[in-house]
Amino acid sequence: MECCIDEYFSPSYRVARGRFLDAAAAAGFELESLCLPEKMGPDGEPLFIDIAFSRGSALRPGESPDALFLHSSGTHGVEGYIGSAIQLSLLAQAASGSRPELCPPARGMTVFIHAVNPFGFAWNRRFTASNCDLNRNWLVPARFVELAKQGVPALFERFRGLIAPDYVPDPDSWSEWLYVRASAGIAIAQCGLDALKEAVAAGHHSDPEAMYFGGAELCEEPRLIVAALRRIGALQEVAADAPGEPAEGEAVWQPWGASDAGGLFEGVRGPARLVSVDVHSGLGEAGQSSLLLSGTEGGEEAATIRRALGLAAHDAAAGPKSACVQDASALGSAGVAYTTRGGFSEALASVPGPAGLPVGAEPSPAAYSGVRPADRVCIAQEFGTVPTTDVFFALRAENALYQSDETAPPSHPLRQQLRAAFFPDDAAWRRECLAQGVTVAVGLAAHAFAGRD
Repeated sequence: MECCIDEYFSPSYRVARGRFLDAAAAAGFELESLCLPEKMGPDGEPLFIDIAFSRGSALRPGESPDALFLHSSGTHGVEGYIGSAIQLSLLAQAASGSRPELCPPARGMTVFIHAVNPFGFAWNRRFTASNCDLNRNWLVPARFVELAKQGVPALFERFRGLIAPDYVPDPDSWSEWLYVRASAGIAIAQCGLDALKEAVAAGHHSDPEAMYFGGAELCEEPRLIVAALRRIGALQEVAADAPGEPAEGEAVWQPWGASDAGGLFEGVRGPARLVSVDVHSGLGEAGQSSLLLSGTEGGEEAATIRRALGLAAHDAAAGPKSACVQDASALGSAGVAYTTRGGFSEALASVPGPAGLPVGAEPSPAAYSGVRPADRVCIAQEFGTVPTTDVFFALRAENALYQSDETAPPSHPLRQQLRAAFFPDDAAWRRECLAQGVTVAVGLAAHAFAGRD
């Protein structure tokens, strides 16, 4: 892998996409390309979400697999550089036969989704063309209405001048940098880091020009992805009648996010086991890989991940730079993230089991009959880059630029500053993250297909 590492790290979305298509074809994967017709790249090129998939030999057309492994990149646009590199490495190893774990068994399926947010990837921004954070957008209609009524968090409004400046910051201004650092320090001292992280980054659904806007409705990108998963057979159509009650004596369980996102999968049945990895960057210590769980009650999910990856009970024995498993909502010393709703991983965890979720039915334990918590392991793999203040500084500046000039090129200093915050030009960082990304994907793919031959 080291001898050709530069082949995996692409200089642009356009190059990354071309490499992904070539790598998928070389590995014998089928391709489904989803065009965003009203979105264009900086050179006027069309933008695509590309899906590479391999179905087990025993699956009939339209039949969903018993086990599915799904790996995605670029949910947050500019974060797609590292996710794409990991996918290119995985596909190359699948093509060479050196990673049989990625090859689905007879009734399994492997899926790679490249550039969930191709607009952000192409333009070097985190959000979509409509300024939506796609990791806050996987929600049923009723949740958008409910969350919009809540407005932006009170602390967000209190520090709006810091978070959402009404001017475009000068990337070379030391006074601006000192202002942000000093103001952020005061805000943290007054309110605490955890409360401030929640207020700024957890998301909202009422201010479309502010960072972390989760949208007023389901965006085009999630709609296209759900429809494509149906077409390629990852999800299977079900009859119109509602599912019955769980089998007698069966534990009653449904994923934590089912009430938020389960309804997005009306009319389909899914695999008994679904394991997914959505790659992100920008949170945590540089080079640290944090595996963020998809729910708030992740005891069994965390234990499953640790077993699959050979991690110690508290991740310490594997070394300071190895993957650590965290509840995505853990704060302070317990984690790097914050509580969110509408995440891609939460949505995937909410895919119904073989019993299915008919149209018009509400998600309930019956739709997950036969599915155990260990069968829904859907995580975000987060790679630390630069200090949190640097990430915030880059995000607020780029968003102010976008609100002023949507056509600013990817080469604009503020866009380049954002790219560097999420994809450092550091060979050691890239090598470490690539290795950890491959290790996690292979280990969880092996778990997805274990016992499914």
